[in-house]
Amino acid sequence: MSEVTESSCESSSGTSRVVEPGESNVMMQIIDYTEHFSSDLQGFMEGSGLAGAGFDYNVVAIIGPQSSGKSTLMNLLFQTSFRTMDEASGRYQVTEGVWLGRDPVRPIVVLDLEGTDSRERGEDAITFERKSALFALALAEVLVVNIWTQDVGRFNASNLSLLKTVLELDLQLFVKDQTEFRKTRLLFVLRDHVSTPMEKLKDILTADVEKIWDTITKPTQVELSSVTQFFDLDFVSLPHKVLRPEDFEREAMILRERFRDGRVFHEGYKRGILADGFATFASNIWEIIRTNQDLDLPSQRSIVAIVRCDAISRECTSDASSRIEEIRSRISNEITHVEDLSTLLSGILSEGTERFTERSSKYDQDVVQGKRQDLLEHLRSLCKEVYVQAEEKAEEVAFRTVQDWIRDRLSTPLTWVNFQNDVGIMISESLQKFDSICGPVHAVETFSSRGREKLMKRMSVEVENARIEIYRQSLDDRMETFSLRCRKELGPFFDVLAEDMWQMISSKIVELSKPLKNELDDVMKELGFGLDTEERKLKDVESRLFRVVQEVVKTLIGDASGFTYRLTKFFDQSFRFDDRGVPRSWGPSDDVDAIYLAALESSKKYLKQFAFIEIGEISKPNFTEEDQHRLQAALSTHASAACLDAKRTRDNLSIRAKIPIWLIGLLIVLGWNEIVAVLRNPYLLVALVLLLPVAYLTYSLDLLTPLRPFMASALERARTRGVDLLSQAFESTGSQESGGAATMSSAPSHSSSQDSHVSSNVNKKGE
Repeated sequence: MSEVTESSCESSSGTSRVVEPGESNVMMQIIDYTEHFSSDLQGFMEGSGLAGAGFDYNVVAIIGPQSSGKSTLMNLLFQTSFRTMDEASGRYQVTEGVWLGRDPVRPIVVLDLEGTDSRERGEDAITFERKSALFALALAEVLVVNIWTQDVGRFNASNLSLLKTVLELDLQLFVKDQTEFRKTRLLFVLRDHVSTPMEKLKDILTADVEKIWDTITKPTQVELSSVTQFFDLDFVSLPHKVLRPEDFEREAMILRERFRDGRVFHEGYKRGILADGFATFASNIWEIIRTNQDLDLPSQRSIVAIVRCDAISRECTSDASSRIEEIRSRISNEITHVEDLSTLLSGILSEGTERFTERSSKYDQDVVQGKRQDLLEHLRSLCKEVYVQAEEKAEEVAFRTVQDWIRDRLSTPLTWVNFQNDVGIMISESLQKFDSICGPVHAVETFSSRGREKLMKRMSVEVENARIEIYRQSLDDRMETFSLRCRKELGPFFDVLAEDMWQMISSKIVELSKPLKNELDDVMKELGFGLDTEERKLKDVESRLFRVVQEVVKTLIGDASGFTYRLTKFFDQSFRFDDRGVPRSWGPSDDVDAIYLAALESSKKYLKQFAFIEIGEISKPNFTEEDQHRLQAALSTHASAACLDAKRTRDNLSIRAKIPIWLIGLLIVLGWNEIVAVLRNPYLLVALVLLLPVAYLTYSLDLLTPLRPFMASALERARTRGVDLLSQAFESTGSQESGGAATMSSAPSHSSSQDSHVSSNVNKKGE
């Protein structure tokens, strides 16, 4: 962890230092480098305002490896100013002893402990680590365990070995004579968290803590207790501070709010010490811990073994890392792959552990075995990173081969022929290509990788998608052909009235669909579908066949408006044509009403025949009831007009048939002179030639019948107008004759006779 914040507070190697309460962030060193406890803690508590808090205060402490960012984290969480490391100066011990500060917002006492695994303390580090960690556990309500995410699963690197010793000593020193037990929250802060699921990390750490608890020596009264009776386990992850500073800052602020609003604290965590007695309590706890012989260093032989094994492990790790980096560089730069990668990595792994075992054989074997396991895990993680990098590259190369093959396959005709066999060959070749890059299958187990399995899953999905696409294309092509054949073969069935029409159509559909089903069955076998899949897809084919037939039928029949034409055409075919298909020539003897009723009834049956689509055992309505009513109304209207037209034609023929032949002969004899006169006059002859066709068409088509009302109306208006004109003329004549009164008087009888004669003429002309 790179620390970039620099505090104005300086460490003291031999004396305690107090920062005055007036400063923005008060803090002090309560235990110095020589394990001396400061006598100024009481003054600090009073000066910082904590002494008067009573029981309303909390204590938080943090432990973790040296230079792991403990001080930086505490500064972010509690706005303290603990001294942090300057990255430009390299890795070194920043916090010495134990420092104490307070949160300016909430009464929280903050303890920042010296990091574990300190190079500066050397062989004395283990003793002080145990003492300071036990001191923090005795005082803190919340003990923050700051560890790297990559160290989860390691016993020493994740401070589990220290935690084991501290838990055991805590039970022996502070629990063995008590009947009521306090609780502490262990808050594991996982630094530089990247991709491993947090739930997985929680499970690992929880299992490790429970395993530690089960293996430590416990007092009799708590021998059967569980770890949850004494500790609440909590876990938080933080992103990389340098690579993802914004995310780190955001997550740290979220954790700060948990402390500020008191969610991480619990009443059962309280130690029952008033704030003004905290300094005395802490001093006594430290004295008990410092003078207890159980906390002495382990044997000199173990110390030597630990120091030497660590040195040998670092040398082996350094040598292996350089070789691994060389391989990583080759993987990144080479176009193809590194030959025999798994053998190279396995060699690095075995050579590193063998070298360690050989050089550490003279030391304590208990220590050697633990350190060897740590080295093995570390080297395996380094090798796995490189292997996974090569594996991802190999996976992409092999998968692209599959994609290219499928793309080419889909572009060729008859893609389904021998598909399953060709796919098996292609997958085998792709896996061989993958293995040639990554090595044999046993290498996968060595480095706990699942790349080959992922590749096989991806290939299976890709092949299955291709199989489905090929089947879909084959199905679409055959359905299109089936639809065209249905249009051609089923059309004639809809032009006739037959009770078994739908049975005949169903038989024809079965006949047309049989070759399609056989072809699709061959396609599915070639594509490698299982029996269950084939049966399921055949059911889908049946359903789709019905939909295609339904669409074809609807197209051939048409909708309600389109079917009106077909229905009226059918009526006309039945009414206007006889059984031989010859147009009817209506005569006086034809029973138009009977033929009309028969054609109408036949047309209604024709409509009923198409009201439902009945194919096989499936029956679906084709027209709604409202559509059927509209069609019947349209049929009735058209049929009535056709019937009236037929009757009119029949009646006209009847009239022509009633004229006797002798009358025609008489008209010719009596009008012979007029006929000769017309023939001799060219003007009359031309007029006659022009008028005769018009008269014939008017008579044969019975055009006079619709014209009679108009002609009668016109004649009535002409008669009325003529009467008016004649009346006006005679009135004018009468006024002129009134001037000669003598004349009129002398001849009254003659005038009356003349008036009577004129009136009679007017009436005749009017008529």
